[in-house]
Formats: sequence, C-alpha cells, structure tokens
Amino acid sequence: MILHMGMSPSRGYYSIERLAHRDNYNSHADVFGDRLDKEDGSKYWPDCPPVLETSLNFGDIFQQWRRNLLETPGTSSAKLDGVVLRPSQDAGHFVCDFIYYSSLAEKHRKKKERGGPNRIDDRPVMFFHVPHWSGDHDLNKGRLVTVGLLRALAQSWTAAKSAERLLHNVAPAYNTTPATRRVPVSLGDDEEMAPAPRA
Repeated sequence: MILHMGMSPSRGYYSIERLAHRDNYNSHADVFGDRLDKEDGSKYWPDCPPVLETSLNFGDIFQQWRRNLLETPGTSSAKLDGVVLRPSQDAGHFVCDFIYYSSLAEKHRKKKERGGPNRIDDRPVMFFHVPHWSGDHDLNKGRLVTVGLLRALAQSWTAAKSAERLLHNVAPAYNTTPATRRVPVSLGDDEEMAPAPRA
C-alpha cells in the first residue's frame, strides 16, 4: 500500500483524497515561479483518463478512521481537541494532486497491461492531507490521527482481500454422474442448484 502525505496551509482539518486530476496545473506556480502548461497532463499520460480514483474502499476507510480514532491506545478526548476529519474530492491542482495522479496513473497502466480478472489491488494508493501546524500539541494530535488512518487502511484492505479470496476459492461441486449432475438455476440475485434432467 502507498500512502502519500502532504501539508495544506489553507486547511484546518485532516482529509483523505478520493481522486486526483490529470489536467489544468497551470494556475499555480511553484517556489521557483515555474508552472506546467495546461495540456501537460495529457502529454504525460495520454492513455489515462482525466480523473483517477483510489482503488480502495474510500467510504469504508473514512468511517473506520473515525471509529478507530478514539480506540487508538493513548488517545483521549483532550488529546484530540479540535481534530476534524473530512473526506475530500479536491487534492488542490498543485504538487499534491500531481503526485497523487502520478501514482494512480502508474497503477492504471499496470492494470491495463496485466488484464485478466478484476482482482483487489495489491498495492493501492491513498493521499492524506494534514494541516500546516507545527506546535508540539498539534504534532502529537497529528500522530494519533495518522495511526488511526493507518489502522483503517489496513482493516478495510484486509477485509476486501479476505472477501476476494473467499469468492475465488469457493466453487460449486459437480458430480459427473449423469443422473445426479446438478446445474445452476437462475433465481435473480441468488442461484440454486437443481438436478439436471435425465438424457
């Protein structure tokens, strides 16, 4: 799993990013005054869509993160005073967004090259934004928030992998004897095995 982290001076909260953008990085200059051309993203990644999302279960991770926070050893309400967690769909169209898209695009390309069944991603990507705070109390809060997020990522991804293994390892048993061979009968969302007709 890859977890990128970045600071956002304009945000007074912690957030995880659902998606990243390929284009329109020409609005903000970096510390040297340089900026990308508007179409540079499509030049770098012509085979990737304008927006890419994390392959992780974003909603589940956010809910787990919130639940985990007060269960993290050493955590108390006083230590978490003022902490706000938010889901985000805008990584900023600057360095953080660009880095996040770079990782997601690399995963997108590898997935296209592999083809085959749509399995759970073995190295999913997430971006975590933190406030631009530097006091000792703020740093301690940030550590607790980060531990809670890491636990949520591990819990959600592990559960998804377990469900995938169960799905791929369970196969219907067939008896090849003509009189007792069973075939699937469609019942909408569920399936039932019924005896095959005799020849």
